[in-house]
Amino acid sequence: MKLYDFHRHLPVADGARGGAVLSFSLYEQAQILPGVYFSIGMHPWDSARADATERVEKELPRLLALPRCLALGECGLDRLKGACMDVQQNLLARQLEVAENAKKPLVVHCVRAWSELIRAVRQSGFKGAKAVHGFRGSTPTLEQLLAHDWYISVGMDAKGKLPEATRQIPEDRLLLETDASGAPIESVYQAVSLLKGIPLDTAQAQIERNVMRFFGKEAAERL
Repeated sequence: MKLYDFHRHLPVADGARGGAVLSFSLYEQAQILPGVYFSIGMHPWDSARADATERVEKELPRLLALPRCLALGECGLDRLKGACMDVQQNLLARQLEVAENAKKPLVVHCVRAWSELIRAVRQSGFKGAKAVHGFRGSTPTLEQLLAHDWYISVGMDAKGKLPEATRQIPEDRLLLETDASGAPIESVYQAVSLLKGIPLDTAQAQIERNVMRFFGKEAAERL
């Protein structure tokens, strides 16, 4: 059974293995090699760049239309880094519009702006699947996201541990990732199996179903 790495940054050549979705910023287009499946967006950390809006307007529609582009992301809101909230929210709103037109799902990065994020996505009218990557938030935040039909993607920290909130994520809303950790995706699956007390093959089958729903069966089967 294939293992799915929902969100990955580390080496493109290694990430080309089946089941991995590589994440790129609009400023990293040159790193996208033929044959890889990817997501792309304006990361909030890049939101203060002078040409951020221009890149979203001129480049994002073309990139999201590519067959190997599976999602918008990571984009989002970050209260600790990047432009002011108004600028970040405007960039997010425009990206959501492009993704809605392209019929692509959404992968977000969020730091200390959860209420603003949920409100922005709801007000945008975005109808596609949506996921938070690298979730390490509180139980109330998790409950709020789940109430608005978000998927939750988790990975391991530097000590090789999953966030404690993983126990509370419904199995049909869970996605797994390696992000920039360098850890093999196999170890994340094993950690989830142990933490949730379910057989490894059960976890694999459930994550596969979740990936199919998130990206769409046709797109996910190509991974």
